[in-house]
Amino acid sequence: MDRAILDAMVDMNRVSDSLVADLGTVVPERLRPALAGEADQDYALDWINQVLDEVIEARWAARPVCPRHAHPLEAQWADGWFAWCCPRSGELVALLGQLATSQPQ
Repeated sequence: MDRAILDAMVDMNRVSDSLVADLGTVVPERLRPALAGEADQDYALDWINQVLDEVIEARWAARPVCPRHAHPLEAQWADGWFAWCCPRSGELVALLGQLATSQPQ
């Protein structure tokens, strides 16, 4: 993968707001200090996964859920922003922050 893509900087507040929109929950208190300023996409992706682990543990349920397989979606870097992808098929389901608007009700 292109090193320029790996080194992309992202606004952690935007990442947090997008994640909250998709999960319908707040960021756990112990993970909030990570929200200051910008971070590289690898750091942000690790942070997203930490939040997902906390949400899954707190709710005892997969969140967000793959619409095809009922297992948790996986956050990945795709085309300059984060995306929810099926870990089984690799299919991009929605961009981070757009999950609710991209899935059928």
